[in-house]
Amino acid sequence: MDNELILSNNFLPDTTSLERLYLVFSVENKDYAISSNNIIELTYLPKLNFIKKTPNAIIGLLNYKGKMIKVIDLRIVLGEKLKPFSVSEQMIIVEYKSLTIAFVIEKIINVYSIHEEQVQDLPYHQASSIIKNTFQLENKMVSVIDLNAVEQYLEFTSSSFGETDYEALFPNDEKSLAVLSARADILAKEDEVIYDIHEQRIDQYLFVTLANAHYCLNIKFIKELITKNNLKISPLPNTPDFIKGVTNLRGEFVTILDLYNYLSKRQSIETSSQKLILINSEEYKIAFLVDDIQYIKTIDASKLYMHENRGGNKFVYAEFYEGEELYSILNIEKIILDKQLLINIS
Repeated sequence: MDNELILSNNFLPDTTSLERLYLVFSVENKDYAISSNNIIELTYLPKLNFIKKTPNAIIGLLNYKGKMIKVIDLRIVLGEKLKPFSVSEQMIIVEYKSLTIAFVIEKIINVYSIHEEQVQDLPYHQASSIIKNTFQLENKMVSVIDLNAVEQYLEFTSSSFGETDYEALFPNDEKSLAVLSARADILAKEDEVIYDIHEQRIDQYLFVTLANAHYCLNIKFIKELITKNNLKISPLPNTPDFIKGVTNLRGEFVTILDLYNYLSKRQSIETSSQKLILINSEEYKIAFLVDDIQYIKTIDASKLYMHENRGGNKFVYAEFYEGEELYSILNIEKIILDKQLLINIS
């Protein structure tokens, strides 16, 4: 999946009016966050169009779906030292007002739901800083990127030109150049649009893995993504294997469903990368345990292969090919209303 987009298009809905979802990422071993409302896509570093004289921190230009956008070296804006780029670095494409820009970062950490009371203003503020707020996360301070301040920074530096040759800082071996070019081609491709709204339906899906199988969940059923390592799961006596137990999530007890075990009737293997998907249901407090979360992507309904009860699994209602990989789309409503499950979580 090295050349594939890893998240796209307003990837998760807001949970409540008092909570906001933030994408947390690292730059020079420090944690930063951007509101999910402003994120268009996350991808890996692609090949760029380099310009000899550009304002400070602007690496170059990217053809994004037919539109040329600026790519920013976030390290320079944050006051960090310049260093060579690698193919493993990632990029966040954001939209703010009429501005579309891309930030080069080191690593995406996770998506977190943060209550507005957790976000605090800095006790001081420098006019040149793009950080105005912070919040506490797992004993670490996370700095929130202020996109309004970024916009002002770009306006302020637009008349000055840096001396850095960014092209020389990019990998130039044959293998890396091929990877960067392939990524650029994917990002440059414009979406196909069909204007018949009665025939066209587009939904967003979370792509997950269960053992060696691939599944998708429509994000309208997802309330929150949670790292399993952060929670204590207490086993429940006299329950089937697919019920891992319960956990206390902000004062509410949530039942943990081992999704692989539930679908396949086979024992799953516990790993450090496992995640919990809190399901958006008013009736039941339930979270699905999955092996890993890959990315979230918009899928045109016309590209789905509708196969009710495909392969003997009554909880799969369609299939979808992502490259050469086959993904099964789960019927979440059917799962949470399954009599077998209701008996055990009631």
